[in-house]
Formats: sequence, C-alpha cells, structure tokens
Amino acid sequence: MFLSKKWFSITILVSAITVWACGPDFRSLLANRQGTLTAPIGNSFNDEVNLMVKDVEKQRLPIAKSFEYVYIKEKIVGDSETIQAEQQDLAARDKKIIIQMRMAANAKEAERIGQSLPLAIRLYTAGAVAYARPAATDPHHDEAKHYFESILALPAKEAISRAVWATYMLGKIALLNGDEKGASAHFSKTRQLAEANGHDPLGLAISSVGEDAKLFLNVGKYTEAIRLYALQAAYGDASGLSSLKQIASDILSNEQLLSEQIKTPAVQRLLSIYVLNLSADRLREEQLFNAEKFDFSDLKAKGSPLLNLISAAEKAGVQHFAYADKLAAVAYNAGRFDTAVKLAQKSDTATAAWVKAKLAQRNGDTRSAAAWYAKAIPAFPSETSGNRFGSAMQAKSEEGLLNLTRGEYTNALAQLYRVGKVYWLDLAYVAERVVTVDELKSFVDQHVSVPALPKTSKASDGSIYAEPDAETEWPATNTNAQLRDLLARRLVREERYEESLPYFHQKGDYRFADQEITEHVKAYADALSEANSAWTRVGRSEALFKAAVLARQHGMEMMGYELFPDQFSSGGNFFWMHNNDPKQDKPSTATEVARYIQTAPKQSNAYHYRYLAVDLAKQAANELPQRSQAYAAVLCRAASWMGKDEVMAAALYRTYLTNGAYVSWGAQFGSNCPEPEFERANKMIQTQYWISTKHWIRHYAWLIALAVVGVTLCAIWLVKRRKVKTTNSRNSVKDNA
Repeated sequence: MFLSKKWFSITILVSAITVWACGPDFRSLLANRQGTLTAPIGNSFNDEVNLMVKDVEKQRLPIAKSFEYVYIKEKIVGDSETIQAEQQDLAARDKKIIIQMRMAANAKEAERIGQSLPLAIRLYTAGAVAYARPAATDPHHDEAKHYFESILALPAKEAISRAVWATYMLGKIALLNGDEKGASAHFSKTRQLAEANGHDPLGLAISSVGEDAKLFLNVGKYTEAIRLYALQAAYGDASGLSSLKQIASDILSNEQLLSEQIKTPAVQRLLSIYVLNLSADRLREEQLFNAEKFDFSDLKAKGSPLLNLISAAEKAGVQHFAYADKLAAVAYNAGRFDTAVKLAQKSDTATAAWVKAKLAQRNGDTRSAAAWYAKAIPAFPSETSGNRFGSAMQAKSEEGLLNLTRGEYTNALAQLYRVGKVYWLDLAYVAERVVTVDELKSFVDQHVSVPALPKTSKASDGSIYAEPDAETEWPATNTNAQLRDLLARRLVREERYEESLPYFHQKGDYRFADQEITEHVKAYADALSEANSAWTRVGRSEALFKAAVLARQHGMEMMGYELFPDQFSSGGNFFWMHNNDPKQDKPSTATEVARYIQTAPKQSNAYHYRYLAVDLAKQAANELPQRSQAYAAVLCRAASWMGKDEVMAAALYRTYLTNGAYVSWGAQFGSNCPEPEFERANKMIQTQYWISTKHWIRHYAWLIALAVVGVTLCAIWLVKRRKVKTTNSRNSVKDNA
C-alpha cells in the first residue's frame, strides 16, 4: 500500500464532508437548470479504474474474507481480523492456544505453547511473534525469516494453510532489509501460490500487488505502478484507489514531474480521470449545499489540478494525448472550449459525444445537444451505466433536463425515470406537475412494473421496516414503487378511485407506512358515494364525516402530493427545500408553465388533505341540527385536525359558539372531542318534525276543520253523483231491451 500522511488527511476531510452530506439535503437538477446543463463533466474514479484493468491481464486471485470486528481483551500480537483468519477451522481448544501463543514474550515461548497445533500453523504463529517482537540481536528479523522458510520447506499438503502467508511475510522482511528484488520475487510467488491453492482469507496476494506497485513507483516506473495499483483496486482493495489518487495528486502538484510524465499514456489516463472525478465531487457538493447558484471557480483557479493538467497538455501538444476524449472533458471543465472542440473531434467515444452535447448546449443549439446526448448515453460502458456517481448517470440526468426545457415532456419523463434512484425529486416534479395524469398512466402501464417486496427487518420496538437499497439516494427508495404510488395518489385527487387501486403499493411493502392503503381508499370512495345517495340529512352527514376522518387519518398516503405542498417524498418534512417553479426556474417553456399552473393544488397549505377533511366535516355539520351534540362534536374534531393553523381552528370554534348549544366539554374544544352521536341527532330531527307538526295543527285547527268538512262534502257529492250515473245506466239498458 502507498498512502502518505497528506493523502490520509484528505481522506479524513472527505469523510467529514460525507457525514455532513448525510443530513437532510437533496440533490436536484431543477433547482438550477442552467447550472446543471453547463456543469463540469464528472466521472466515478472507481469505474474508470476498473476499465483500466481491462487492458491488462487479470489474475484470478482469491478475495479476502470479511471478518467482523471482535474485541480481544488480551495484549496480543496481531489484529482482530488476523486472529479470526488464523483460528478458522480450528477447534475451540486450539483457538485458545492461538491466543496464548500470540501473548507470548518471544517466538520460542510461543512455539512451546503451540506444540499440539499442526506444524505449519505453529511455525507461522511463532514467526509472527518473532516478527512483531524481534530480539535486540535480530535487527534483520532472521528468526522470523527462519520460521516462515520452514513452512515452505514442508510438504505442499502440510504447508497449504500457511504457505501464502509465509511467502508474503518473507517479502515484507526482504523490504525491511532493502532487498527490493527479493521482495518482488516473494510477492510474485505469493500470487502464484494463492492462485494455485486458493487459501488466502486475508487477501495477502492482492496486497502483494500493491507492494509490487510501490516498488515500481519508487524507481519512477509509473506505467507499471499504475497498472498494478489498478489491478489491486479492481479486486476491491481500497488502498489501490487511494494510491492511484495520491500518484495523480503528486504529479499534478509538481510542474517538472508533470511535464516529464504528460506524454506517458497511462499517466495521461490516470490524471484525466482523477481531475474529472474531482469535478464530479464538486458538482455533488454544489447540488447538495449550493443548489440554486453553482460556483466552480475553484476548479479553474491558478494552481488547481484541472488547470495544471490542461495547461501542461497544451504546452506538450494535445496531438500527443492518447485519451483525447478524456482531455476534451478536462478542457471543457477548465473553460478551454476551443481546445475541447478540437479534442472531441478526434474521438468517437461516449465521453467525446457528451462533450459535444455540452458544447452545443452552451452555444444554444439544443437540437444538436439532444442528438449528441442520444448518441453518448448508449455508448457508455455497461459496467458504469448503473453507478449513481458515474458519468452515465450525470449524462442521463442532463439529457432528461434538456428535453424538459425543449418541451419534450414524455421523453423527459422516460429519461429522468432512468436516473430516479438519485434524482427522484426531479422525476417526481415531471410526473406530478408537468405530464398529464393520462400521460403518466400510459407510461407507468408500459414501463413501470410492480416491484418485488423489499427485504425487511424488525426494529427494537417490534416494528417492521424495509432495509434500504444501497443503490438509491434518499428520498428515493424504489423508483418503480414510488412512481406507481405517485400515480395512484394523483388519480385519487382526480376522484378516479377505482382506477387508482392497482397502482398503490402492495401489502408487505414496508417502504410505505400504510399497509391497508387500498382498503382505506375504497372506504373513502364508498363514504363519498354514500353521502351522495343518502336519503336523510343525518345519513349524508354521517357518511361525509366518515370520509373526513379517513382523509385526515390516511390523507397523506391516499392523496398526498409527492412534492409541494405535502412533501410525501420526505415524510411530510423539509418544507424549506427548493420548490420547483418553471416561471422562475429557467430555461422552461410556456407550455410547461401552463401545465404547472393547471396541476397546482387547490389548497396550497402544507398537508392539503387536512383542509379537505375539514371541508368535508363542515359539510357534515351543515346537515345536522345546530343544537345537537353531533354538530358540536363534528366541528370540534375538525378543529383538532388543524394543527398549527390557529386561524382555521378559531374560525371553527366561532362557528360552534354562534350556532351550537352548550356542551360540557366545550372548554376543551379542538383538543378533546367525543364521537358525534348521529343517532341522537336523527331523533332530534324527528322530534323537531313532530313538534313542528303539532304546532302547525294547533295554530291552524280551524283551517284543518274546514278542510275536513270540505273533503267530506266533496266525498258525499261524488258518491251521490256516482249513484245517479249508475241508476241512469240501468234505466237505459231496460229501455233498449
């Protein structure tokens, strides 16, 4: 491994920034549209290094096993990982012996303690003690060397468990003694043994690659050193990446060394991907912490790595640059646009096409920019296309934003869907406020399948939660699940309840809180339907109140906006974050603005469904006798739903005071409300009807009597008339006979 104190300090700083970035900050494309479209080109250093390994022979070395940290109270030689690897496949008694050996004061004592262990294991552990605690008379670790060489002298079957370890340690001892040639031979032998027998739980063969790389670096053989560090990194050893970054940093900060190495293809490639990765890191920082006004002036400042590289390349003559596409991206980031144009024309790679897209966008030629993006994105290596910090992800997100600004809304939806695991808020904006609900439904039906249920775990309180997906960046959890749920809630807001049901999340999807969501939507729709068809006012009131309660209790899950005003995406929190508004966020089209206005929520307050619930409750109260307990209770419940909106709560209380009757719990109005007694309200209406009827009868008794007499006389007259007609009819029959 090759890691200086300077690079260690940089690593600590980056870690601190990462911790800071774990707060409630969200990456957004739309918060700064123009800044996003013209932002520096970036990459994933890991991805680019892996691609470098394709050009070299990759050996099949065993990967180090993962060992959990185990606290060892005894003062021993070696760390937790080494001890666990050493204890593998040993009986409990022998594991204890290993610990006792590593506590020994010297190798001879350790060897005596381990007499019952297999010979190779005993020799290696004694050698480890000798290496860690050499005698004053043994400055060259000859005793340790003897133990390790003794292992290699054993029959192959007997030595197999410690042969790789012993050979690696012989290489380390050779290094300590200044024998670099001997060290390199031992490290090479380490890899041969590991590949042959596969017994290398500590991944020492991979570490030996880094050790060999360091030997090449010490003598200025950068091509060989870079090749080996890249190979080490490709096996997942982070020290390989750290060493490559350190090499790049050292070269770029040394003008003479940079001028000497700038024409070396391996160095050119490393320096390019390094400075592009610095640009990617800066872009992420700006998106998180300075979203509405990017500032990349530091990238172009005098003495910056990016400016040093492009200046050295121009001085050396860019025609000598093997990776013209990478340098074109560097030139673009440095503001050397003429150089970027020349270099991009020399290559036909994804990166070159991306540079051409950025240059066209900068010149206002959005049509050509869109064409270049369409060419660039499929050409990115498949190994990098899914990395959320990689070049393909950035290019895809820019393509989606570009098509949004050009009025290609369904295309923008499709393109942002591909990057939704990072830029969920931008995808949600287009899905919720730009495309029509039917356009969204058509897209979901064609492209967004029902996701598998997530893996779950139990919290200490017994609640179940979905395990996070490492590939997503919060508030994204699963793009398919989230987009389908967004559509479902949008359909509910459009009162298309039956259509919404198939798009809500499945029961058992603990990425969402409400596990009975479809039942709640059905109940809400049924309550509204019942209110419309109720025969009685109380029946209508009871149904409206049921709908109101459902809207208040489950409104976020049933109909909440993903973004403004409800912020479903963040659990109803972080209302301070950027609110997309195409009237302010440029560039945008007049059509986008019109669609944005058309899809605006009728209620702009946070938690809009609470106000819908209150409105339904007020309708329910209007159907009730104002002096009934139910009237007061319904308004009380409505007031309790208002949270911090004291104005609305006070208005509901005034309505009750103006119209309602005294209730014993009135002093707790809006905080402690009983259930409405609808049956009593219904009886009150019936009683009021009966009292009103009796009052009318008493007041208009003479009129009623007169009406009865009139009806009676009419009846008598009709009866008599009928008799006369019947008699006349009979006489007529007789006369005819």
